[in-house]
Amino acid sequence: MHDIRFSPPPRNQDPQTKSVAASEVAPKEAGKSGWKNFAIALAVLAVMALIVALGWYLWNLKPKVNALTNAVNSNKVSESYYAVFLSNGQVYFGKMEKNDSEIILKNVFYLQAEKTDKTNSSEAKLVRLSDAAHGPKDEIFINRQQIVFYEELRQDSKIAQSIEQVMKK
Repeated sequence: MHDIRFSPPPRNQDPQTKSVAASEVAPKEAGKSGWKNFAIALAVLAVMALIVALGWYLWNLKPKVNALTNAVNSNKVSESYYAVFLSNGQVYFGKMEKNDSEIILKNVFYLQAEKTDKTNSSEAKLVRLSDAAHGPKDEIFINRQQIVFYEELRQDSKIAQSIEQVMKK
């Protein structure tokens, strides 16, 4: 059969042999740390790319936001009429002006439901705020937190034309 022999390790090793053995182990460990360094560098690059992409997106979003709030960002009364929808369901129509904490509507109107006698249905009537029983001025200050959204009315809309007719009287 085969003869198997076990020999003990040599007692006095040559220092060059030890360094060769250490150099054979070092590349394996260096290879592992190389992959770790590569993965860290790749993660850092990915985060940097994400930051750049987010910055680019926000920079390009800025003109869109400015266009949406352009009517509110000037301290002068708008030329157009706006519909302002509030969180309580009320809708006011008027010319918009900006204040730091609120929107100011001038030439203010709102819709009021009136029942008709013939069909027992209701119609919406455009009412001027200053004609209300309590006699307010023709402007209203609305807290921005109460505004759901607002829309600019076209000049040919029925509301804008009705307001113009009332204002001419």
